Amino acid sequence: MIIQKTRIRNLERYLKGVPGDEQFTFASRVTPEIEQKLSRMGFSEEWTDGESLLPPASAGPSCRKNAEGWLIVHRDQPKETAYREFLWSWTEYHGPYEYEESRIVEQPYQRYPRTQVTPPAIEIATSTTDSGRVVVLSRSFSRVEEQDAILGVNVLLELFGEAEVLHADLSSVIPQEVQRLNWEVLPSGEHPWSHLQPAVKDVLDQQGERKRPVFENRWSTIASYKPDFTAVGRAGFSGYLIFGFPDRDLYILESAYYGNATYVLDRNWETLSTLTKAELLHNSLHRERIVHRDGWARCIDEILTE
Repeated sequence: MIIQKTRIRNLERYLKGVPGDEQFTFASRVTPEIEQKLSRMGFSEEWTDGESLLPPASAGPSCRKNAEGWLIVHRDQPKETAYREFLWSWTEYHGPYEYEESRIVEQPYQRYPRTQVTPPAIEIATSTTDSGRVVVLSRSFSRVEEQDAILGVNVLLELFGEAEVLHADLSSVIPQEVQRLNWEVLPSGEHPWSHLQPAVKDVLDQQGERKRPVFENRWSTIASYKPDFTAVGRAGFSGYLIFGFPDRDLYILESAYYGNATYVLDRNWETLSTLTKAELLHNSLHRERIVHRDGWARCIDEILTE
């Protein structure tokens, strides 16, 4: 059944004819216009089956929820003290001379407690059916995953304007091998911040004048320890960097958006690069979580010089 809406809230009417215990997936027909969209998103210009990519959060609210998660604000609980970082600038006077000074400071404020929900991180993949029909599709779902399934079809609707429910017995539609395109690994060798900065320029440009120096400071601090490689997130992973220290089995995940913390991972890069965003951010994967507060740089130093 073809769905042609901006988004849907309920699946039941679209799953008629799908047995209750059968899995299903959603797919969009690839037209020349959609093929251009996929290319701009990061898929290969030459059509290749089995490529998979997390849609960028900037594509719309469903894609943003899918890629970045969301906050549950607990308004029934007492407020707590939280902290935001920003660049503070001031002028110092020494006799007839003036000096502009600045530093990153914390500002405490009161807010209701909140829980960061890990993004579902539903990727879309390219495939060709046995009949030769070219499609881009979501992963498969069961009926007990109704909320994830609704988000999955809404992501396709937001990106391509239509989606079709497919039976899971169309196994040829689902790629057997997935080639994920979520990371761009910079060439090996030393990458000082001056070389790395252009790779994250688009993300930095989205930050305000007071927040941008905060992100630059964190990323340049980690880069100063001369990682063996740096992987820059693409599409739905935009704003994420992984600094690799494979000789020490250490991989530092830093984000401009998620969780207000730096994650220290100890899986090898080959494993990390194949994970979905939801898997990458799952608590059981990180060895340590360093909150973005005073003392962050000291903790990074202890980890990377131990």
